[in-house]
Amino acid sequence: FLYIADPAGLDFSTAFGISVRFKLNATGVNHALANKWATDDLSYYFVVNTANKLVGYLSANGTTIATTVTGATALSSGVWYHGLLVYDQSTLKIYLNNVEDGSVASTISIYNGLAQFRIGANGDAVNKANAVIDDVAVFNHAFTAQERADYYAMGDDFAAPINLAGNLACVSTLTGALFIDSLIAGAPASVCTVTGALSTSIRLAATLNAQTTLIGDLLVAGWQAQIVCQSALAG
Repeated sequence: FLYIADPAGLDFSTAFGISVRFKLNATGVNHALANKWATDDLSYYFVVNTANKLVGYLSANGTTIATTVTGATALSSGVWYHGLLVYDQSTLKIYLNNVEDGSVASTISIYNGLAQFRIGANGDAVNKANAVIDDVAVFNHAFTAQERADYYAMGDDFAAPINLAGNLACVSTLTGALFIDSLIAGAPASVCTVTGALSTSIRLAATLNAQTTLIGDLLVAGWQAQIVCQSALAG
């Protein structure tokens, strides 16, 4: 499993969204997908349960479960799925392949704890996923209907752009969500300054269109970043 030690940018109080693409290798066991969820340090948890259904949990005090939503669909092994867990301090919802699969009313403020953010296991290193987990993205707002559709439509490794249109100039300011694994078609670009929701799944060594390699540092301040590119984008 993967983890990040208590990242401030992944502490949410009133709204968030988690997107995960996954394929189960086994059924009848728990598969932790993404969470900040350890004993006496509970915040949020996205998991496949022993009934093979997606489940989302929230805690308001760090020690007990305040809200639970369970999907209606029993999942199978060997099949790729796209799951979303979405909270807007009104409802906690699960979407499976861009279709609402479960919903429950909730108005809590999520506990801000010290647990690690983990992918593939919970904070106690149990419920380890016997699954392939890919393209995890976390946002500090509830997904809109368009965002849900965009994420579902994307293939492996975010293989389609969202919120990016037209050619990229040498220096371009882009607003919206940028995914470095996306296929970005346009004119050559050397520096792109991104303002908006920056996916936590960005990788420094990503390749654009199998031709353009990121070099240098990814400078993150809040939800902004500067990405330095080498070579030309195809298009």
